[in-house]
Amino acid sequence: MKNRIILIILSVILIGCVPNYNGFVPSKKEHKAIVICSSEKIEVYRSKKPKEHYIELGILNYQGAIDLKEIIAKMKNDASKQGGNAIIDLKLMQNGAVGTLIKIDRK
Repeated sequence: MKNRIILIILSVILIGCVPNYNGFVPSKKEHKAIVICSSEKIEVYRSKKPKEHYIELGILNYQGAIDLKEIIAKMKNDASKQGGNAIIDLKLMQNGAVGTLIKIDRK
């Protein structure tokens, strides 16, 4: 939990330094993206979290888009490419959205 808070704080600081940054910031340098599902199957959790065990892969951030559907579609597309199957803690902001990309263990 402590590492996650630090990651979010650092992401916000770094994002604040780079105008209109869009994309994925991995939690670990050794992150290897392996597609496990299509973007249409990516689950999005705004306040709740999945009950299954999951691994945090990194932060998704998108700025500049006005349409909520457009932002979520872009986030789901990147989530799929980065090997995730869900986005948690989705926060909608005035000029975009930020969320945590996770991989839920479904054995």
